[in-house]
Amino acid sequence: MNDSDAEWDVFVSYSRSDARKVGALVPALRDRGLRVFVDDTAVDDFASITATITEALAHSRVLLALYSADYPQRRACQWELTYAYLTGQREGDPLRRTLVVNPEGTTDHVHPVELRDARHWPWPTTPETIGQFVESVAAHVRDIPHPMGDAAAAPFVPWLPAPARTGSIRFTGRLAEQWVIHSALHRHRTPLVAQAAAGRTAQLRGMPGIGKSLLAQEYALHFSSAFPGGIFWFDLHPCAEASPSETMDAYAEQVSTVLSALGLYSAPASLPVLLSHLAVALGERDAPCLWVVDGVPDGLSEDQLHLLRGPHLLTTTLITTRSLRYAPFAEAIDVSPLADADGFRLLTSRRAPDSDLDHAAALALVRDVDGHPQALDLLANLAVSSDFVHVRNRLHGPGTDVLTSGQPGPRSGTPYRRPPLTALLPRPLSGQRPVDDVLRLLALTCPAPLSQATLENVLSAVRPYAPWEVSSLVSEAVETLLGSGALRPDPLQAQSFTVHPLLARAVRRHDADTARQEDLRRMLFQNLTPASAADQPPRDPRPTTGIPTPPVP
Repeated sequence: MNDSDAEWDVFVSYSRSDARKVGALVPALRDRGLRVFVDDTAVDDFASITATITEALAHSRVLLALYSADYPQRRACQWELTYAYLTGQREGDPLRRTLVVNPEGTTDHVHPVELRDARHWPWPTTPETIGQFVESVAAHVRDIPHPMGDAAAAPFVPWLPAPARTGSIRFTGRLAEQWVIHSALHRHRTPLVAQAAAGRTAQLRGMPGIGKSLLAQEYALHFSSAFPGGIFWFDLHPCAEASPSETMDAYAEQVSTVLSALGLYSAPASLPVLLSHLAVALGERDAPCLWVVDGVPDGLSEDQLHLLRGPHLLTTTLITTRSLRYAPFAEAIDVSPLADADGFRLLTSRRAPDSDLDHAAALALVRDVDGHPQALDLLANLAVSSDFVHVRNRLHGPGTDVLTSGQPGPRSGTPYRRPPLTALLPRPLSGQRPVDDVLRLLALTCPAPLSQATLENVLSAVRPYAPWEVSSLVSEAVETLLGSGALRPDPLQAQSFTVHPLLARAVRRHDADTARQEDLRRMLFQNLTPASAADQPPRDPRPTTGIPTPPVP
């Protein structure tokens, strides 16, 4: 009988780095009479998710995950875990098909959070504990009468307001991040192991073009069976430059559309009234649902943010935002640039490199834009009619910036997206505004961070800032840039910041006041590399222009 026709009791999912541990465990399972499927191919990537693997999962009763610290970093492992988890979800118990053995000393790496205290075993180290573990697995398998079956047989989940989001054919990776989202939204189900927040609400944060909306879409599509009551998606991207009251009016209009589509309420009313009517309807349906508010702009008050939450306890709420100033609202998940492997896959999705030199240029492009997904998508389009060597020369060459080109949305019909440069830097820098000067300084040192104290020291020595004003001006500029998603707080040094290399590039290439940039550069390097006290002339306490004065004869 072929593997594709066989039925398996246990599908063992593991990282290749744990092959030795698996080799010690699998014989004990088989000696107990369990039919065990183990994939021993060496490729740990989506390429390893072959028809054989898919068939083996469909014909297996349970998945046993050897959940080491490396496990969540392996995309194939995450795919296998998701298959089993969602199969159980559709059957009414997401943990029914998933067993976990953890060889690590802690459980912080285990996602979703429910797996940390359900059907979870520490690594057995003695013959006695191995025997107990195998008996536990066998007992659980006896209660599962049939294999998992085809994952494609998922039920339809309604999506409002129409049209439903369909994701992107170019979406790459981020399975581990989807599990982090799922854990953050469901911490309330495991209060004994959840140490942060209460669950039900999470926020995806990140700079423009980093993939927040697509990640939220992929999560909603991938985990739709966890939300049989429906997915409610509200788009606030058109409100990026609107006032807070205009933003809330646009949100209320979309909530009203949902009520109308459900045939519940159509009369004009305030947002709290609309949400109250919807809360009653959702309670009567008695089914979990997902409430997504996409593109939340900076500047909303605490009361306004509260109105963005799903109106019933059956709803879990996910927002996406550029702002880093909403930390108290919900557990934050910072969306990072793509790893090199995922970025390379996206960049070469429309055209594969045709030589070693072209391959090297493609990998260099991924690092040039530091894994920025939207920039990589644009560069991939350019490479269709060229090669990666030529595209990289265009990226770094003089003349028209290739990142200023617009691009249509994915084939799903999403609207036109602003090009990466315009999204990162909506207007060219000009003049002597504190926000612009802080950006100039951070662009000069990127990727190295600058402390807020250094920013203050430099700006206190250039016009038009008075030394006694600089502290408050820099603080206000930093807050503004945190709200726009432009700054990245340094994880190792408090009150220090950096910017993404793409933003630094945009500032350097599109600064309308290059003389100002040069003045700041000189003063910055004087501040970072001071001469010895004996060599320094007495300082004039008055602010300088940043232009060196002639030496005194």
